[in-house]
Amino acid sequence: MAVEKFTTVGRGPQPRSQHSAAVFGSYFVVFGGRSNNIFSESMKNVAFNDLHLLNISSREWVSLALFGEELPESRWGHSMVATNSSILLFGGMNLKHYCPSAVYEFSFNQKKLKRYLKQKTLRTTNLVKKEES
Repeated sequence: MAVEKFTTVGRGPQPRSQHSAAVFGSYFVVFGGRSNNIFSESMKNVAFNDLHLLNISSREWVSLALFGEELPESRWGHSMVATNSSILLFGGMNLKHYCPSAVYEFSFNQKKLKRYLKQKTLRTTNLVKKEES
């Protein structure tokens, strides 16, 4: 067995703990979690409800905007699993309470997701090149 630290490009998730992660197709997916280091001591900590994908082949991070009528609250300590066409999220807690016992489904059309991520990656790459110039 060999262990290798990935060198990635793009803006990955903020440092966090108690998040969930799963492999969905050719992507490593990270959702939610908790950070005690982002805000001042008076706020104590923050819970995330963000979704990040790492393309395992190209090693590029992208963040996805979530849209829907009922989005999951910020949370940590939750569970997430991937199926062939979706990601399921359950449980956890946030700064106020335990999250309701609801299952959230992130549905993806693989062709649309790949096209969207390709366009987003190109835009990000062009912005980074402009900043380096």
